[in-house]
Amino acid sequence: MIQYNLFLQQPKQKELGVGVLTIHDNAAYFFEGKAEANAKMLGRLRNPEVTFINSRGILLKGYEPDGVDKASRERFKYQEWYCTFVA
Repeated sequence: MIQYNLFLQQPKQKELGVGVLTIHDNAAYFFEGKAEANAKMLGRLRNPEVTFINSRGILLKGYEPDGVDKASRERFKYQEWYCTFVA
């Protein structure tokens, strides 16, 4: 599997760690390390869109969980992920 460095882009750039990116059922998931069975999930994006892909990485945009509202519905906020290839 291809490993990436995950950088959150909003509100300012922050590195989360190295891991594996997977997109399934209209959601993107980023798992720590080599995504073994006990790997920690570092992030999840709902409705991901690929903004661009180049030789250094991939930029995704979508919505990440941001708690729940008063009616116990999950809230989401806009987020961008820049995933750079690990050599």
